[in-house]
Amino acid sequence: MVATFIENEGCPIAEVALSHLYRVHPEMKSASDRIASGEAAKVPESVRRTLKKYGVIDGKNKFAGSMIAKAFDAVKQSGEGAGIGSDLKTSPTDTLGEWAEDLAALGQRRNLIERKLRGVVLNFLRMSALQSRKLEKLGEQVINALPETRRKMLLGLPLDSLFQKLLWPELVIMVAGNWPLFEAIFGDRKLYEEHSGIINDRPDAHAKEWDSADFALYRRSLQWLEERLAKLQ
Repeated sequence: MVATFIENEGCPIAEVALSHLYRVHPEMKSASDRIASGEAAKVPESVRRTLKKYGVIDGKNKFAGSMIAKAFDAVKQSGEGAGIGSDLKTSPTDTLGEWAEDLAALGQRRNLIERKLRGVVLNFLRMSALQSRKLEKLGEQVINALPETRRKMLLGLPLDSLFQKLLWPELVIMVAGNWPLFEAIFGDRKLYEEHSGIINDRPDAHAKEWDSADFALYRRSLQWLEERLAKLQ
């Protein structure tokens, strides 16, 4: 299972992270070359400290596990750093523009997923309440699942309006609190909560610094939820 994870998920993520590191610090690639060749002693201590800080090498001055080693091999096979030099020539304005475009694309996908999830949660809870003859209490049930401060803000709203006001974390809570209704859609609850948590970590809203690895993880989580919600179309 570990080997499968490294091959299918870990290595691509680590490869993105290494590529980003080599773009920002080109000298780290030649240092990694020497470490891969067993010549860590020839790498300046300051460079080794940086590689340790980024989790590339361990305390024994070797690659920190097979995932990093495989990712480094993949970076080398892609052309001995091909693209690194060209990326360095990119102007700050171009880089900022690309970053903004990536954010806009991710934001659009996230909004579509949130809209679909909102409808799915409402319809499934409404259907369940109809079957149990408790539809008139559904709004109260939803309100009671929210934090106290939010309850005061949303109390008294009609059911449809109430769901339009729910935030992403609150929709996630609704699914988790009624998991038997949604298990057939999402399958693994742990994965659902993990990917939902990543999607809630919004760089455009929280003004966080993101790199290529962060974008890769975010896209993976979006794709995971997109694929499962697509089952209902």
